[in-house]
Amino acid sequence: MQIRAADDSWALYSEPRTFDLTAGDVVQDFQLPPFVTLTVTVKDAGGSPISGARTSIASGQQPGFTVAPGVTFLAAAGPSKQTDGNGQAAFNVFSGFNLTAGQVCATFADNTQVCNTTTITTAGGNAGILFQRLPGVPAVPTGLYAPTPTNRLPVLTWHAVPGAVSYLVYRDGAVAGSTTATTFTDYAPGNDGAFGYAVAAVGGNGAASASSAPITVVYDTAAPFVSGTPDRPANAAGWYSAPVTVAWSSTDPAPSSGTATVPTTTNAAADGADQALTSGPSCDPAGNCAAGRYQVSIDTTPPTINYSVTPAPNGGGWNNGTVMVAFTCVDGLSGVASCPAPVEVGADGAEQRVAGTAVDNAGNTASVTAVVNLDATAPAITASVSQSPNGEGWNSGAVTVTFSCTDALSGIAGCSPPAVLTDDGPNQTVRGVAVDKAGNTADATVTVSIDKTKPLITAVRTPANEYGWNNGAVTVDFTCGDAVSGIAVCPDRATVTTEGAGQSVTGVATSHAGTQATATVTGINIDKTAPTITATVQGTRNAAGWYHTAPTLTYACADALSGVATCTAELQVTHDGAGQSLTGTAADKAGNTADATVSGLNVDLTAPVVTIAGAVNGATYSLDHPPAPMCVTVDATSSVANPASLSVNRTASGAYTATCAGGTDIAGNAAPARTIGYTVAPTNDTLADLTAQYLDAVGAPNANGLTQDLANKLAHGQICQYITTVGNAAGGPHPALTTAQAADLTYWARLLNPMC
Repeated sequence: MQIRAADDSWALYSEPRTFDLTAGDVVQDFQLPPFVTLTVTVKDAGGSPISGARTSIASGQQPGFTVAPGVTFLAAAGPSKQTDGNGQAAFNVFSGFNLTAGQVCATFADNTQVCNTTTITTAGGNAGILFQRLPGVPAVPTGLYAPTPTNRLPVLTWHAVPGAVSYLVYRDGAVAGSTTATTFTDYAPGNDGAFGYAVAAVGGNGAASASSAPITVVYDTAAPFVSGTPDRPANAAGWYSAPVTVAWSSTDPAPSSGTATVPTTTNAAADGADQALTSGPSCDPAGNCAAGRYQVSIDTTPPTINYSVTPAPNGGGWNNGTVMVAFTCVDGLSGVASCPAPVEVGADGAEQRVAGTAVDNAGNTASVTAVVNLDATAPAITASVSQSPNGEGWNSGAVTVTFSCTDALSGIAGCSPPAVLTDDGPNQTVRGVAVDKAGNTADATVTVSIDKTKPLITAVRTPANEYGWNNGAVTVDFTCGDAVSGIAVCPDRATVTTEGAGQSVTGVATSHAGTQATATVTGINIDKTAPTITATVQGTRNAAGWYHTAPTLTYACADALSGVATCTAELQVTHDGAGQSLTGTAADKAGNTADATVSGLNVDLTAPVVTIAGAVNGATYSLDHPPAPMCVTVDATSSVANPASLSVNRTASGAYTATCAGGTDIAGNAAPARTIGYTVAPTNDTLADLTAQYLDAVGAPNANGLTQDLANKLAHGQICQYITTVGNAAGGPHPALTTAQAADLTYWARLLNPMC
């Protein structure tokens, strides 16, 4: 198997073994050292081998080599073997093991045991040890024990040894006594000290074993010495003025059993003389105990000190003469060490401090301070008036006389209050008095003349119009009067020329006593600027510059100061004419006016007049003399732009309607249509004449013969045959009549004979 230690070192074992591996070890190869043989031989007193004796190697052997870093090798409990016929038992152990004293043992049949007393090493290879039992020699006692340190006689105990009849007790190598028991009290250790003890077992033949392993017992019967040390020394008089802490120290006298316990510190806080302090117990390891003693005197209470002032100050705390300050001191414990002498104060001054300090024998102090206020100087007083008189020595109103009192030292105790003079009159006298806190006084006097009556003043201005405005400069005249001292100043005429609303003029009248009165004229409104007016034409003018509906002029008026009073609201052109003009007017509240005129207005509100000439309404005309109607268009203002057009319609009965329509003037007015009616009546003869006219107009080769034929038919009343012939004349390759002519002749023929 392999083992790797935590530091990555490796080793190999050639056969299975049990190990205790630390955290992080990994199984790898590890090589142990080779085995060697340890031979244990047991013989009796004659040198003959003893078989059956039990031999063993104790556990806990430590290898004499490094197994691996991080790997601990623990040997298992040692094996136990019986000796063979040669009195021997062989053990396999690793080369390099060190077997210290007591690890290899042999146990005899009587249960006595013997072990090696020196170290056995296997570093050189195979090793061996011989145990030979001597006759009558008991085993070495084990388990020797005694309490230590101790302030009592040493008492030793140990384990019983088989075959022992008694035991020898050794003190410092000499026999201190013997006993058949396994305990021993040493009654004669002598002085205090450290003693070495050992025990040997004695057999029945008187043979003694080797001495046991020794022990040391410290015997100490002396108590420690305890001393106290204060945290600071007392003063020269042996007193403390504050609590004191005493620290204790302990010393265990030689031969010492060890360091003694130290008592905790002791705090002394109570006042008192020669107080005895006792520490807690201090004990050494042997159990000896003692307490310390220390004496202190403590006075933490300061003395009392008082003072008296002669003579005593007044109720304000002030003196006005020399003062004597005396001190008295008392201390009820350590006594007064010093008390200050009296102090005389004779100089003026506020809060002059006289301090005194009392000291007791413990060093406590108490201080007191006497405050002395001494003032022999009179105060100062000044008078002031609430207003100074004018150059003529007069005041124009009530006067308050105020007194100011000061004192640089004791301060003011009383000062005359202000005096208010309200009555008119010259040379009025007021007196004030100041008193300081030391009782000194001073006075001051003031003389005052008063005239409080105000003068009279009135103002008259240029009158305003009904709106409260002026459109020119406004003058204000003042009149003043005073019944007491008379008028000193009256204002001159004031002229206001600046435009503006809500202006005012104030005049001040002053009397000789300085009293004043004012008069103010308010609400002065001046506007010298005319208002503005603009005209707007409401209506549409055509491209020719004419209105055919009445245009309306509207006006906008404005005034930035007094505002508009009147403004032409609206004007309308109501009659025809070219180049007409209209004017609007604006007036502001100050009476200023302005005009706005619009000219060049061409207005034609009347439509053209249309008549029909060449025919008479309701007349009847012959076919050979029909009328020739025509349209006549007339406009008296803007002139005709488009004459009326003629249209003529006839009915089946020969009734005609002539209409003239569409006439307009330059202004855009349209003339109403005009219509008349008349009748054309045919006869046979007039129809024959019309027929001849149409045939001659066409110029057909057979026109003459056809003309005669048709005339004959009409003359004989053959109307229907006439109509047929006319129709035929309009046909064929060479028509004698046009279709329209034939239709017109047929129309007239049917009027002569509606039956055809």
